[in-house]
Amino acid sequence: MTLAVAERAVARFLEEAAALDLRVVLIVTGKGLRREGGRVLGGRIRAEFPGWLRRPENWGRVRGMKSAHARHGGPGAFYILLRRRSPRRPIAG
Repeated sequence: MTLAVAERAVARFLEEAAALDLRVVLIVTGKGLRREGGRVLGGRIRAEFPGWLRRPENWGRVRGMKSAHARHGGPGAFYILLRRRSPRRPIAG
């Protein structure tokens, strides 16, 4: 994915997860490590990802972030802790 496409996909995924009132989701960014011309290049998506979570449209949904366990992707994945939706108050009548 390009950075722009990946950023939109993350925002859409968080919106859908929040609508389902999920508590934790796993997002795999990939390590992004590859060799090119003898150099090891880092992952741009993984590097930009924390900033995407801090954007206003996402931050209201996100409670925290933690690196995933090795069996869930290790350094190429993150657990995202989501906030609870505000409980609906009954209409007084």
